[in-house]
Amino acid sequence: MIEGEVAYDRKPEVWLLIRGRRGAEARIRATVDTGFDGTLTLPSATIRALGLRKATTVQSTFADGSQAETDVFYATVEWDGLSRATEVVATEGFPLVGMSLMYGYDLAIEAVDGGRVALTRRQGDAP
Repeated sequence: MIEGEVAYDRKPEVWLLIRGRRGAEARIRATVDTGFDGTLTLPSATIRALGLRKATTVQSTFADGSQAETDVFYATVEWDGLSRATEVVATEGFPLVGMSLMYGYDLAIEAVDGGRVALTRRQGDAP
């Protein structure tokens, strides 16, 4: 299970451990974003600090409908007790956890300040 809480600004957040190259690690707070169909976004400064290797550049469409080219990097995320290789999209906003990373999990949010956020693996589904 992955747990977090609803922040003062009413965003559901979880803490994640991200691993990069050469043993670099960062513990980050990320907003759970059900409108993001990717896995994870990180600011460029965090990507540089972790020494992540670039995978590709893609055309991204944002919530406001705008589009831009964004760089995608390889990282490892500690997810529900397992190390998972994942792709990370570089953005300059707050880190986001998207639906592709949460796929196979039930999401529960107590929608009050300080409320519990929980991602629980669905019975029989692989992480």
